Amino acid sequence: MAEDKLKALRKQIDEIDGKLVPLFCKRMDTALNVALYKKENGMPIFDAEREKAILESLSASAGKYKGYASVLYGTLMDLSRALQHDVIDSSDMPAAGEATQFDASLPCRVACFGREGAYAHIAARSIFDKAKIEFFPTFADTAAALLNDDRFDYAVMPVENSTAGSVLEVYDILINNPLYIVAGIEIPVIHCLLGVKGATEESIKTVYSHKQALSQCSEFIKARSMQQIEELSTAAAAFRISKENDISLGAIASKLAASQYGLEIIKESIQNTSNNSTRFVALSRRLSSSADADKISIVFSLDHRPGTLYRTLARFAALGLNLTKIESRPKHSGKFEYTFYLDFTGNINREETWRLLSALKNEMQDFKVLGNYQDRIADIH
Repeated sequence: MAEDKLKALRKQIDEIDGKLVPLFCKRMDTALNVALYKKENGMPIFDAEREKAILESLSASAGKYKGYASVLYGTLMDLSRALQHDVIDSSDMPAAGEATQFDASLPCRVACFGREGAYAHIAARSIFDKAKIEFFPTFADTAAALLNDDRFDYAVMPVENSTAGSVLEVYDILINNPLYIVAGIEIPVIHCLLGVKGATEESIKTVYSHKQALSQCSEFIKARSMQQIEELSTAAAAFRISKENDISLGAIASKLAASQYGLEIIKESIQNTSNNSTRFVALSRRLSSSADADKISIVFSLDHRPGTLYRTLARFAALGLNLTKIESRPKHSGKFEYTFYLDFTGNINREETWRLLSALKNEMQDFKVLGNYQDRIADIH
């Protein structure tokens, strides 16, 4: 008897859905006609005050389901507006074809974070075929070189690690400066304990490295009660102990750093997890793309209203776009306002994707396309 009741309830829901779908289609058709009227009369698509009034009225009429109705109709309005943007394109966002074509095979000059032998060095060599690489000690210095010195074509910096998380300082640089991502690469991280000739795992009492690397090797360090000291980069740590020539000092860095600074590899692969990797990006002063670009990065701000982020993300889902990362960073207003950084798979040459980005640019505060680029895994073995 209980199963019969459930079947009856499900049948009732199916009947309701059967009525809702034609009404939804009719609503979208009507929204399309509204777009045609607006286009003929030079009217903007988005009328914030009208949408707010309609949403409040419809939600209030839903009684105990007011909150659910607000989400439902808010999403419907967003989808209708997206459809209208297909008819009226009022965005000043440049088309993908207007972006510079990125070619990593050409000779170029690259500002790179760290020193020779750092993982950023490996990333730069993996991205560019004929690059002249110059190194800078901090993220800010690396960005400043690209922004202020026309001799540099690109800059390479890390943005996230699979175990330690995002490199927040680099995200802030991306959000707050006129820079664009032109390539992304994932470098497998194989951290090694390095020492001078004669050093052993037992003799090393103090270990130097970048704070991210120290975090990624925390279990190894703790198990051996080693003192840890931060350096500007993994390669800077290797360089330091090569000059100290003290068997009680070690560095956590790459095999390349060991070779670069004449150090012994005391123990290999000491990171907490075996599948550790760091994602690096190449930055440019110009928006560039390529035919094989498969990832898009954007930044934007939203009004402080319930459901605004959810409704924004729903528009990506409606087009079948896969979101791979979302990060929020505080704005400098001091009012607990945030900027969102979003990565998703896709190519801006796809018409539906370009129209979505055009619509979002019209509707959102501080919207910017950071890049459409290829994101790949390096083969460094």
